[in-house]
Amino acid sequence: MKISVFGLGYVGAVSAGCLTATGHEVTGVDPASVKVDLINAGKSPVIEEGLGELIGRAEVLYGSARQLALFPDFSGETVDIGGDPAKLVSHLQGSGRQSVVLASGDPLFFSVGRDLLRNFPPESLEFIPNVSSVQYAFAKLKEPWDDAVFISAQGRGLKGTVDRIVANDKAAILTDEVHTPAVIAAELIERGRDGYAAYLCENLGMPDERIVATDVRELPGIAVSPLNVLILIKEYDASREQSVPALGIADEEFAEAGATPDADALPTADVVGSVQPPGADAVGTDPRVPRPEQPLAGA
Repeated sequence: MKISVFGLGYVGAVSAGCLTATGHEVTGVDPASVKVDLINAGKSPVIEEGLGELIGRAEVLYGSARQLALFPDFSGETVDIGGDPAKLVSHLQGSGRQSVVLASGDPLFFSVGRDLLRNFPPESLEFIPNVSSVQYAFAKLKEPWDDAVFISAQGRGLKGTVDRIVANDKAAILTDEVHTPAVIAAELIERGRDGYAAYLCENLGMPDERIVATDVRELPGIAVSPLNVLILIKEYDASREQSVPALGIADEEFAEAGATPDADALPTADVVGSVQPPGADAVGTDPRVPRPEQPLAGA
């Protein structure tokens, strides 16, 4: 049956989902186009529990243009902060009014929450998290993320970002306009650390969402949206650095000299003491180590 649902809020969105699950062809209609876009992208337009009440009490609503479009019926003042934390803090410090700041995902995960906590007492703040972009990206890839390291390139610099990547087998990187995926990939290639599978996750949760599976060497040639998460998973160790022994001389050096290490020719130390429980026997034996029935050196 073909069914149209007018209004994609708490009731409409849930009803449309249930009807679709039972085999009906459902068309959703809502004056807020962003709600339609969210459903088309496979995300719920229903806002987290408690947020509606907070926004209802707010006098000022802060966020990006895309976030503010989610609340067309908000009657107070709206401020587009354009991703500028300094602008947000400046406005809040001079406001003195009840305010709500919108954030994508979890505001305490590489987001605006850290800036707020640096400038305002914790007791004056309340955080309501949603799924973060990194969680969403790993879910789309069907890849566990509890063993991943999370890196924000903003403020860390290229060297610091890549240092952390190469120290781990799995990394999720929040890039910025300077430290783009192409720039990060070029540095990995320069270091000879290009043995990673790369997943470029763009515009997550939006109608133009795109996830590209590639590798580090192909990454610099791919055009990228500013809103992206880069996930790198090590497939092989492409390091140019050769391993060296922690102690002694490498076997290769003996081979070059026409000799190989001889275990019998290695120097040994005299045993100066030994303790063994009565009735116990050693797992391994060595003719140079005295058995319990033999006198110890110096005994």
